[in-house]
Amino acid sequence: MKRYYVQAAVAVLAVALVTFHASEVLAQAKGSVDFSKVDKVGTGFITWLKGNIAIAIFTGAFIICGFMAAMNRISWWWVVMIFVGGFFVFGGSTLVTQMKSALT
Repeated sequence: MKRYYVQAAVAVLAVALVTFHASEVLAQAKGSVDFSKVDKVGTGFITWLKGNIAIAIFTGAFIICGFMAAMNRISWWWVVMIFVGGFFVFGGSTLVTQMKSALT
């Protein structure tokens, strides 16, 4: 049991060190950050996610999830996570736009 606490402490320490180092590096940047390459990659990824395959997969997941929830055969956390996943996939471009405008 103590081994998990040690591993968790090491993980938290590693995240803190990376965050501290990243803040120093970002503080050295002069001017605004150029998001053009990240924007192209993000837009391409979101476009791929919103394709016909994603629509078919989420439609099937929503239908199966609805039937299983109606029959009380599924955990409600699965229902919530499927809907949150759909929100992120289909609302991703709006989230990227909002984050980009907030960070520039």
